This record gives sequence, structure tokens and C-alpha cells, in this order.
Amino acid sequence: MLMVKKIIFIITCLVLLAKMVLAQANTERINYLEKKLDQSSDTERADILNELCFESSVISIEKSMEYGKLALDLSKKLQYRKGEARAICNMSWPHIASGNYNQALISSDQSLKISKEIQDRENIADCLNIQGTVYWNTNKYEKALDHSFRSLKIAEEIGYQKAIAYSLNNIGNIYYSLNKSEKALEYYYKTLETEGKTGNKQGISTSLGNIGSIYYGIGENDKALKYFFKSLKIRKETGDKNLVVSYGNIGAVYIRMGKYDKALEYYFLSLKAAEKIGFKKVIAHSCYKIGKIYLDQKNFNKAGEYLFRSLNIAKQIKAKDIIQKIYESLSIYYIARNDYKNGLKYSMLFHETYVDIYNETSQKQINHLLEEFNAERREKEISLLKKNGEIQRLRMTRMSCSGTPLLLVLF
Repeated sequence: MLMVKKIIFIITCLVLLAKMVLAQANTERINYLEKKLDQSSDTERADILNELCFESSVISIEKSMEYGKLALDLSKKLQYRKGEARAICNMSWPHIASGNYNQALISSDQSLKISKEIQDRENIADCLNIQGTVYWNTNKYEKALDHSFRSLKIAEEIGYQKAIAYSLNNIGNIYYSLNKSEKALEYYYKTLETEGKTGNKQGISTSLGNIGSIYYGIGENDKALKYFFKSLKIRKETGDKNLVVSYGNIGAVYIRMGKYDKALEYYFLSLKAAEKIGFKKVIAHSCYKIGKIYLDQKNFNKAGEYLFRSLNIAKQIKAKDIIQKIYESLSIYYIARNDYKNGLKYSMLFHETYVDIYNETSQKQINHLLEEFNAERREKEISLLKKNGEIQRLRMTRMSCSGTPLLLVLF
């Protein structure tokens, strides 16, 4: 059970790493859209603002919401209902990014209602995918699958390839969370096939990486390497900045296989690529992994060099998850060198950071549970008000019906 949790943790780290690099890549797209925005007007401007809202959601929650509100205000002013629905839908993404899942559901529901009225089936599919993502993040897997499959059905009916690929990938993620690796693989392969049809190179390389992660998770190292290398090849051809993710994935497999020299080779490649684009979290992560390998090899001078370099960068960007792991390694590093004073110091820092992270995570979980409780309470109150309204309506109907014959008798 401990090994399964460790594998899930490692794969989660790889997914987060991919998201970080995607944010870097999205910056270029955002710069292009902002230039285009200056030359646009009316509905075209609303559409660009909507796209900026979506693209910014992985970089800046505040900026994403700002673009979304601008798109919404402009769409309302133009009476552009399609733009209005899509703005509300897109603003669900920054809510998801900030962990405000209840608000993401409310926004997507509002968008869904408008989209059904104007029969915008593409946005209906997008809204259902958002809701599937929310339910996946909140461990409501049955609902997550239901919404993702509904989105997939609509997307397939209208040939909306973007939503087809997203739905299939979502379903793969959900099955993986349910520890159904075979089903997850099935849908990741389907995602790969869909991305291949559209020629979306970034989507293809991501799907190959996901498949590699599944094989890594079930201990099939050779197959994991095969797909990670396929993904790497495409990223090299396209100049995709997700190269750092591919290098890190391959390094992780080589560590598992005990091939530390090969692992070092690929973590150094990851480090070099991250330095080229100035990606500090990936630099810190790569330095940590390099330092950890040197520590395992008892090359203490090199281990100390890279662990402290990683610590300095991790502190600059306040990456507590990395800081915690570095403290643990530094405790081992000093104890191995018979420096028990510093060994104890970093052991205590490790535990302090662990407690901080645990408390922050617990508080987020408490806040989420409170949100769910308040949402359920509001739903019950609305339901009760509706029932009371229905009772009043029936009473009025009964009174009017009982009064009608009296009027007829009187006249």
C-alpha cells in the first residue's frame, strides 16, 4: 500500500511539473492574443478575451478572471449570448485552479443554461468537461465519469475534436484515480488516437507521456521508457518546452532501474533546459534529484553542492514541497558525515515543514468541506422555498376553485 501511494505521489509530481511547463508555453500564446486584441472589436474582441481567460488560468488566477469579466461585460453589451456563456464557462477554470470547486460548478451551470437555450453544443460539451474535472478533483468519481461521458457523446456527435480529446483524457485520469490502470490506458490510447487525427503534436506528446506514466506506475519500466522517449522525440522536433518534463520522467525511470549514471544524464538535461527558459521550480527540482543521487552514491561534495543550490532556489520561490524533501536529504547528508548537530537541525526543519504543509492541506480540505456543506444547505433552503411556494400556489388554486361556484351561484 505504501508503494502504491509513493507511485501515485511521484506521478502527481510529474503531472504538476507538466502543468508548470504548460504555463510557460501559454505565455507565448497569451502575448500573441494580446497583440491581436489591440486590432479587434465587437464579437471578435469578446472571443479573444475569452481565449485569454482560458489560456491565463494556468498562469494567473487574477489575470484570468480579469479577462473573463471583460469578455462577459462586452458580450452582454453586444447582446452576444454565445460570448456571454463562454465567458462564464471559462471563468470556471481559474476557480478550479484556486480550489474553489463549488463556484466552478455554479459558473458552469449558469453557462450550461444559456448554452442550452441558444443550442451552443460545443460550449455544452466544455461545461460538462469542467464539471467532470471538478468531480474528479473532489473524488466524486461516479459523477466525474458521468459528466465526462456526456461531454464525450455530444463532442463526438458534432465532431468537436478538442472536447473529444479532453473528455477521453479526463476519463483516463478518473480511471487511474480508481486504480483501474487498464481502463486508464485504454482511454489514454484513445486520446492519443484523437490527437493523432488532428495532428496536434503537443497533444500527442502529452498523451504519450500519460501512457508512459501509467506503465511507470504499474512497474513496467521498459514500456514507460519507450513512451517517454517517443514523447521526447516529438518535443525535440517541435521545440516544445515540455522537454524538461520528458527528461525528468526518463530520469525517474532510470532511478527506479538503479541506473544512476543514466538518471544523472537526464536530470542534467532537464536542469539545462529549465535554466534556458528560467524555470526556477524545475531548476530546484532537478538540482534536488541530482543531489539525492550523489548522496545515494556517497559523493558528498557533489551532493552538498546540488542540495544547497536547490534549497536556495526553492526558498526564493517558496516551494515548500521541495524544501521539505531537501531538509530530509540534508539531515541524511550531515549524519553520514558524522555532523550530528546539523543532522538534527535539518531533521527538525524537515518535520517543521512537514507539519506546515500538513496544516495548510488540512485547512484547504476543511474549507472545501465547509463550501460543500454551505452549498448543500443552500440547495435544501432553495428546495424548501420552492416547496413552500408550490404549497401556497396549490392553496390559492384551491381557494379560487372553491370560490368559482359561489360566484356562479351569486350571479
